[in-house]
Amino acid sequence: MQWATQQPGLVHLGHYNQTLALYQSRYDYKGATATWEQLQAAGLKPTQVTYTTLISTFARAKHWRQAEAVMEVRERESGKSTRERPLRIDVEASSEHAAR
Repeated sequence: MQWATQQPGLVHLGHYNQTLALYQSRYDYKGATATWEQLQAAGLKPTQVTYTTLISTFARAKHWRQAEAVMEVRERESGKSTRERPLRIDVEASSEHAAR
């Protein structure tokens, strides 16, 4: 996917959503996080499918704080929330929390 993201106009949101769905099926929250960061770097606007898949990935991996953070961003983007925090997923902190 990294090569494709360097080619202008080659990758669109559907590719990112499919990649997120693949990581979701594998409970791979780290891969999903990397894909999310690539999506943002590409300047693409996530859809409800994007957010729902990312939330589900974190929930399946039992990373509740990250799932909640994505939900907050989704609400803010849809105009239903007053929170102004950017979505920054701290995978290492969540790994430590999950190990406890």
